[in-house]
Amino acid sequence: MVSGNNTVRTPPPSGAANVLDTNQGTIQPVQWTCPRTSYNTPSYPKDSDGLHGVGIQDPNNLGAGAGFPEMNCDGYASPLRADIHFPSCYNPKAGLDDYKNNMVFPSSKGTTGGKANCPVGWTHVPHLFYEVYWNTPPFADLWEQGQGSQPFILANGDRTGYSLHGDFIAGWDINVLQKIIDNCDAGDSGMDKCADAGPINDPSDSCNIANLIPETIFGALDKLPGDNPPTGWGQGELAVPTPSSTSSTSLTTDLLSSTPTDAAASNKASSIDTTLTGWSYTGCYSDNESTRVLNGVRFADLGIGKVTSTGCVEYCNNAGFSIAGTEYAGQCFCGDKMEGSSILAADHCNMKCEGDSTQVCGGALALSVYEKTQQEASRRSRRHFMQHVHGMHA
Repeated sequence: MVSGNNTVRTPPPSGAANVLDTNQGTIQPVQWTCPRTSYNTPSYPKDSDGLHGVGIQDPNNLGAGAGFPEMNCDGYASPLRADIHFPSCYNPKAGLDDYKNNMVFPSSKGTTGGKANCPVGWTHVPHLFYEVYWNTPPFADLWEQGQGSQPFILANGDRTGYSLHGDFIAGWDINVLQKIIDNCDAGDSGMDKCADAGPINDPSDSCNIANLIPETIFGALDKLPGDNPPTGWGQGELAVPTPSSTSSTSLTTDLLSSTPTDAAASNKASSIDTTLTGWSYTGCYSDNESTRVLNGVRFADLGIGKVTSTGCVEYCNNAGFSIAGTEYAGQCFCGDKMEGSSILAADHCNMKCEGDSTQVCGGALALSVYEKTQQEASRRSRRHFMQHVHGMHA
């Protein structure tokens, strides 16, 4: 079973507090806990919206929140910690293979005394809670705290921490697991306090599994495991000028530059050093995390830390698409039409491109969109038609 969502890069809709009861709102099963010697300076900015470099505070717990905090976790023996709750209602009809749908959290609807029930016909299983620790204090002197950002990143490329999740594989020895369920009630204590846990408390290193994926996983890495591209918020906000209503036949610095200009200068388009022509900036548009509004190419591979809007346009142009969009400072999408999107205010696209801080690469679920001009699109259509007529199309 899975708890959490590895694709999320935005704050949970229910806020930063844990929600483990379907009767209390949208389930929020994961948190980051940051034990500290003092919370006089909050771990998260009080006015954080969770979209600009740092997460949001749990209103009920000064030491926890959603997304990464902006302070070092200096509590004794407690560095940055991931807290993951798993659902405890199992649907026998779905079976073990349907791991995305066979488990849900219980509901207190219709009950009293804080009890919660599973749906009728479902099996109530033990509530699993995992804590995962990272030894972050040794890096405390390598970054400036309290500045609205933090340096850590998850192995899947997530800068935000919102994609925190856990996978539980049903690989227990059946007899051992049943013995624990029947006889071991250690409450909030660790498994080492469970007398009937048997061999799972063996601290030796006698049980080893060969590395099934041959890649470096220790020491300094040249790239993230699986070569995952960094995604999430950028390294700051940018003021993006409102796009001109007149069409342009080349990318222009007034649409990409982070340098403020006066009104007269912003109306004057100066071409950027690029061989690409026939494209124009059309504005900032909403994206949909589950379906994506540009589906020709998702997360185009431009290289880790190398995404720019001009680079994305070049990639999409070479791939034969007529629309290019950048998002979250480091994501590039291509397509020929935008499905289910709407135009946003210009300031929603406010993130510096990872590959060039003078360019804007969208925002949180916001695409900086570029489109081929009509002349170029018509030429492409004519070439496509002639290839068919003369039998040249592959």
